[in-house]
Amino acid sequence: MDRLLQKVWPPASIWVAAFMLMSVDCILIYYHIWLGLLVILALLFRVVFFYSEFRKPAAGAIIFTIAVALYFQFSLQPIPAELPEKTNITMEGRVVSRPLVNDRGTRFVLHTNYNDARLKHIQVISPTALEVQTGDRLRIKGKLKAPSSPGNPGAFDYPRYLSYQEIYYLLTLKDGDVPEIIATPGLYQQVVSGIKYRVESVIKSVLTEQQAAIMLGMLLGSIESIDPEQYEDFQKVGIVHVFSVSGLHVGFLILLSGWVCSLLGVSKRTKLLSGLTLLIVYGSLIYWPVAVTRASIMAALGLIAYYYGRPNDILNSLGLAGIIILFFDPYALFQISFQLSFMATWGLIYLFPVIRAGLPWQNRWLDMALLPLAAELAVIPLVIYHFNLLSVVSILSNIIITWLVGGAVILGFLALLTCFIPLIASLFLYPAGLLITIIIKLVAFMVALPGAYFWVATPPVCILVLYYTGLCILIWQIRLDNRNRMVMLSAVAIMSVLLLVVFWPASWQNWGKLEVVFIDVGQGDSALIKTPRGKFILLDGGGSDFSEIPDRTLIPYLRHRGIRHVHMVINSHPDTDHLQGIERVAEKFSVDYVAVPQVLRQSDHYDTLRELAQNKKIKWLYLQAGQQISIDSDVQIKVLYPMLENRTDDNFNNLSAVLKMNYKQFSVLMPGDIEQDGIKKLIADKELTAVTIVKVPHHGSRYSLVPEFYQQMKPRFAVISVGNNNFGHPAPEVIEYLKNQGAVVYRTDQDGAVTFISDGIKLQVKNYKN
Repeated sequence: MDRLLQKVWPPASIWVAAFMLMSVDCILIYYHIWLGLLVILALLFRVVFFYSEFRKPAAGAIIFTIAVALYFQFSLQPIPAELPEKTNITMEGRVVSRPLVNDRGTRFVLHTNYNDARLKHIQVISPTALEVQTGDRLRIKGKLKAPSSPGNPGAFDYPRYLSYQEIYYLLTLKDGDVPEIIATPGLYQQVVSGIKYRVESVIKSVLTEQQAAIMLGMLLGSIESIDPEQYEDFQKVGIVHVFSVSGLHVGFLILLSGWVCSLLGVSKRTKLLSGLTLLIVYGSLIYWPVAVTRASIMAALGLIAYYYGRPNDILNSLGLAGIIILFFDPYALFQISFQLSFMATWGLIYLFPVIRAGLPWQNRWLDMALLPLAAELAVIPLVIYHFNLLSVVSILSNIIITWLVGGAVILGFLALLTCFIPLIASLFLYPAGLLITIIIKLVAFMVALPGAYFWVATPPVCILVLYYTGLCILIWQIRLDNRNRMVMLSAVAIMSVLLLVVFWPASWQNWGKLEVVFIDVGQGDSALIKTPRGKFILLDGGGSDFSEIPDRTLIPYLRHRGIRHVHMVINSHPDTDHLQGIERVAEKFSVDYVAVPQVLRQSDHYDTLRELAQNKKIKWLYLQAGQQISIDSDVQIKVLYPMLENRTDDNFNNLSAVLKMNYKQFSVLMPGDIEQDGIKKLIADKELTAVTIVKVPHHGSRYSLVPEFYQQMKPRFAVISVGNNNFGHPAPEVIEYLKNQGAVVYRTDQDGAVTFISDGIKLQVKNYKN
């Protein structure tokens, strides 16, 4: 057994084992999985009592586990349950993050002097472009409010993301309010900020706007200026990591430092000090993201080992770096950057040599393919889980593009070192710009390749655990002298379950049942219908004139479910809070049909949708009262309103398409934003029959309350699609009336996505937030 353990886990990797044990403890403590902690201790005690040759390391592991568990128990705190809102509050503190300034305003983190942990760090949001810098001490006034929790499965969990940085409150300023600067940064911070400003100025003056945005992203991790579509293209081909400053950049920086020092013929001591100084300055320039902290610790350990003539165990350096980071910041373990950085590095320094040694042939060209493959095998479950994206061309793109990125980054570092001599810096930036142009063209070519990438469903965490279990079994077999082919095939089969789960067709879920999901899109409307035979229909998609709401709500929800094809998108009327999401779905997904009201077919608001439909060959349907849409044999969708003669009304709301869907004993009415005048016309034309569910018109506005409307329908459930607004939606009298009529009322702002699943007789109701 001793020989087997040495073969699978070399004794030199003690720091890696400690880091893994520390990580498991951190997860168990954070999620209060006390049984898991007891199981680990029980297994270790069993080793102590029954395996004398491992008694000492097991006893050490027991002490380490208990000590780490106690430390995390006091360090890791859940999101506070009580976060009362406070208005007109004045706070003082120091800016401790890089202020992000764009056309939507300014964001930064303020470190205050409050002893209350809830108020120690505050995320400040201003609609105004503020002239503040890291290190400024401010007096600031605004509204203190907890961030909103996600309303849909798959949505970005902003409160939890902030809690990993020990931030629980947002401080929102009024438009035009400017904080008072009490004190400016210290000398060191001023020097660092000055260098960064100079570097950015030189890059922007020499390169084109697009080249400068990519260079600043690769060199400093500043991605605000990168076009979102272009950033997504880098994701699709699997090289978005070039914008996450990490070990790649630190490695190039150390190589550059060593090369310059060798040219100058300096001593080993000077090489060490130069390398460490560059690491500190560069880390300060980019505000020490987790990936750079990890890489810098590993690089520093390597430099010190080189200086003292000691062997550098890279795997142990990775483990020690992880322990140091988790000791000072236990929440780092739950951040995407930490997970991807450590797993990718593990793939390169451990998994690559294992795979390489297990192959019967070896050459340089094979190694070029194996390196990105090893990194991909290590991170692919995490990328799928966090981004719902599987890049097929990532290995090819990393082989080709990473070398070009390396050249551009090294030239960028040379420009950084000579930024105060613009003429010399430009000599490095011009060829860097050429490399960036080549990179952009290669990315555009690869993303256009058929099957280059796939959007996939979010796998359960247990599937990720299963994948890594299979990978560990495979590694164990490769390291053995006598490999068992059946065990290796079984390990590959276990790993392949991940692909089976994420590619499982979304249309097969709840097969034979009708599903209606009222998606939380803020102050807007969106409902997804899945027919019993698996066809998806999207009725409205939410939207806003101030931000891309669908990109944060609707699109992530569809990606989370693994939906890649929508049979029909229907827009009730062309207001932004209904239309924008439809446009985004038509752009990003495969769509067969788009349907709009006949009376509004000539509206200019549909120009973008028309162009998308023409480019993607999507068929158009025009809706008017009396029509019936046939999707499945048992599902009927009837258009109740408007008639063509209703075009005399210039109010888009009163021209909303009103749809009624029936499936056996289940029915739902979708009336868009129709108001009192439109409702009265609707019930004058035809008598409404009872329905299971009604989507309350116009977000529950008082101007859409017509008692006769609800008296005829007698709904069992009423859903109000609403978000934060200044219109008073939903009106209290609407909610009161619905409850008095015996309807169960759901609100997407309070309940999140509301899901109804029915076989036509029985009904299941779920709401995401509760």
